[in-house]
Amino acid sequence: MGDDGENALIAWLCAGVVAGLALVGKVHATGALPDDGPFRIVAMGALMVGPLLLFLAIGDQLIREVIQGKISRATYWTTVFGLAVSSFALLGIAGVDDLIAVFDKQG
Repeated sequence: MGDDGENALIAWLCAGVVAGLALVGKVHATGALPDDGPFRIVAMGALMVGPLLLFLAIGDQLIREVIQGKISRATYWTTVFGLAVSSFALLGIAGVDDLIAVFDKQG
């Protein structure tokens, strides 16, 4: 994919990090995590890294599809933003203000 490969990686990383942060914030706000102990750190780490790895796996597959000529670059980028928007909607995040509100509930 050339230079688009780096842009694609950045797009998937950003989407994964934002989804992970939102997931950690929402789970923490519900009080579902234990107050102390190593399990809290492991659970928060898994909630943060899980979406990131999922987005990277999807991105890797789609990049292979572009390289093989099965989909166009336009279809690739449409899929990138479509998946990002739908995953944020599933997490209840429609904009930056919703993401900020998740962390304002912490204090």
